[in-house]
Amino acid sequence: MNRKKIIFLFIFLFAFSLVLTGCHISGKPQSAKQNSKKQSFIVSTLSSIPGKTIIKTYGFYCRFFIYGGTPKNYVSRFEGAIAGISLKGKKMGANAFINMKISDATAALQGSEWNSSIINICGDFVKF
Repeated sequence: MNRKKIIFLFIFLFAFSLVLTGCHISGKPQSAKQNSKKQSFIVSTLSSIPGKTIIKTYGFYCRFFIYGGTPKNYVSRFEGAIAGISLKGKKMGANAFINMKISDATAALQGSEWNSSIINICGDFVKF
């Protein structure tokens, strides 16, 4: 294969993968009830959510993770940390994690070619 055909093939595969990620694979339309269940826990950097009143505050919470390597590695670890925060909040009875702040500290690990960062995610658990 010549170079133009290979480039065209990669472009086509990339575009096709973008189309597939935008499609709902199961083919079943989601009801409003299913959509609301997916958004039952709110994570926000705002100190309050417009149109909602805080009923109860459960307190300040921090979670951290260590990141080193590629950006792909960071995304999966960050999503895991947010999922852990959501699970912890739901167990407490909260339905939101607000006033979220993210900070990091970078250091070189001994014997590693990568710098590693400790990422802290802190905020407040509340119920609306």
